[in-house]
Amino acid sequence: MDHPEFSVLLQKSILNSAQTGNVGKRSLLSRLVAERLKYPSESTYSLASKMASDAIANSTPRQLRILGLLSFLQELRWTGEPLSKNMYQEYLEKMLSPFSKTADDFNEKDLLHLEALSCITYQRGSERSLGVLLSMKNGRIEKDGDWEARFDEQEFNDSELGTWLNYLWNEALAGVYLTSVGSIIGKFVFDEITGIKTKDAEWS
Repeated sequence: MDHPEFSVLLQKSILNSAQTGNVGKRSLLSRLVAERLKYPSESTYSLASKMASDAIANSTPRQLRILGLLSFLQELRWTGEPLSKNMYQEYLEKMLSPFSKTADDFNEKDLLHLEALSCITYQRGSERSLGVLLSMKNGRIEKDGDWEARFDEQEFNDSELGTWLNYLWNEALAGVYLTSVGSIIGKFVFDEITGIKTKDAEWS
């Protein structure tokens, strides 16, 4: 706790918190400092934390929600036995519905700004499949000597939630990847919005 690196993060976060009236940002900055204590100095997490403090302060609420959504899509998955297709659909609705306002006034400048803050990398024209990504999050089961996905892509795409997410994905999110900075913030935002405490990621 007395290490100069931690002192810098603490000072940054106190200053950043004092400069915003946004309660959500203050909560994220507070957790950032508390979580940093779990990791050694000069680790990837500790170095990224200092950048994350400034990124939180300089992001809009919508941009923070984008990071939370990306955290679920890219880094979180169901860890138990594969759910049935119906149960997995319900699971996706529970996890994604709190982010449904993310599409309001969404534009490419949000991504360019997050890229400038070192939260994401942005590759235009990516053809990454949302269906494959969501299917992999629920795992696969062996059936009659073959592997069957537990995800009804058509049913999801036809739903209001699926229409919304496909819009965001096709607009730009297919080509967006979280950095170490974005990963830290995104996890905190996801937990804050959903009320779910996700497991800590492995960091070096």
